[in-house]
Amino acid sequence: MNPLRLFSECALCFISLGFFIASLATPVKEGESVRSKTLLALLFIISILSGAAGYIRYVGNKNIARLCAGCRESVKEKYYGESDEENLEVDVESDENININLITQWSGIVKSFLQPSRTTLMLLHGPALSLFLFLVARLFAVTNFRTQPINLDFGPKYGRIESDGSYEENIAFGPRFSSFGHAVQGFLAALLSFPAVSGSIAHLIGRIGMRGRIDFERSRVILTITTLGYSLLTFYPTYNFFKRVVRDHPAFASTSYASNSMEWIMGYVLGLALGMLLTNITRWVLVVRYPTKYYGQLEAFMAKFDLSYVNETLQDRFVEEESVITPQAGSCRRLKMKYKPKYVFGKISEYTATSESKCCSRSCDSILSDIYHVEGFTIIAIFSKLALVVFTVSTLLSGILMGTTWNLCAESDGDNCVNSATNGIYVGEWLTLAFVLSGLAIELVFSFISIRL
Repeated sequence: MNPLRLFSECALCFISLGFFIASLATPVKEGESVRSKTLLALLFIISILSGAAGYIRYVGNKNIARLCAGCRESVKEKYYGESDEENLEVDVESDENININLITQWSGIVKSFLQPSRTTLMLLHGPALSLFLFLVARLFAVTNFRTQPINLDFGPKYGRIESDGSYEENIAFGPRFSSFGHAVQGFLAALLSFPAVSGSIAHLIGRIGMRGRIDFERSRVILTITTLGYSLLTFYPTYNFFKRVVRDHPAFASTSYASNSMEWIMGYVLGLALGMLLTNITRWVLVVRYPTKYYGQLEAFMAKFDLSYVNETLQDRFVEEESVITPQAGSCRRLKMKYKPKYVFGKISEYTATSESKCCSRSCDSILSDIYHVEGFTIIAIFSKLALVVFTVSTLLSGILMGTTWNLCAESDGDNCVNSATNGIYVGEWLTLAFVLSGLAIELVFSFISIRL
């Protein structure tokens, strides 16, 4: 197995575990706050979830390879005892290829099911990673802002310290309910963006009252709602950015934008780890568990995910061709599919091309109803993408503004703040350039990945 296939899970596991160990190993200096128990708990859970996701993905790939090997053995046992060795060899090879090709085809379909959409990669995960890097850089600017990373303390708010040494704290995950709310928004934004999660929810609701089948129209509605949901859950970082720009523009880098956004991004990373785990579990269930449990009925199982397969039985999907005579196997008849199947699961884009109607004529009311539904879905899709575009732009702007205000104080403080060019470390324009280039580089990488999908 190519180790690069486990890169995302391993990277997240090792990074979170590394931060966890570093937080425990870093001594707490006299006069500093204690370690953040919330940070330690989040880092530990994230490392466990991402590590489990990588392990399940590794085991799943091994099981798929073993499943294909098992198909070869079962086919040989099926034909064992044939007297005609030449016909036996031809029949075994043909049946073996059918089973292996079907499993391989289904494995590829499930893989495409569970891959994030291009929009999600470019406009959600890419900007979120950029935001994470900006906030980590801000948190570890200990000398400039007098931060305490092990406590998620971003230093005095506005860089202002009173004459008696007191200051307004700027700590993420403080004792307030809003911190929990910010984290939940980030958690759900990441988790619901995974097709394994949104698709499972949509198919579960679509099966209600359908006696084993799926109401794809109902599933499409649920997917549209979840897509709009995780898009709108990116609203808080955008709102937080514009709020601080309007209120505290000169001292943006030392405002509570960093601490509040860190609460959202930590929830997002937790949702990312859980989403990876659920994705790999879903892949194992769909590719390994069911083919093993329903051996010989994989075609019927695959048909449950076929948008064009609604009212027909499995036999209705095929038409019989004329007899074909081969010198090895003699006369036989072949089955050909009436139409190309369209498998759908957890991405709204999979539902855009619907199956052709089986009716020759349709009423005007039905046509108008379809137009209404299509326009409704299109409008919601546009709003979802617009929300993600705004999130992407605001994230890049936050990096630019954080760099330009790195050594600035509030207007009322003049040059008297801990992060000023006089009291802190002057960075000039290179930090702004670094933030811009890193943000653009991340977007280019995710754009490249989305194109390769």
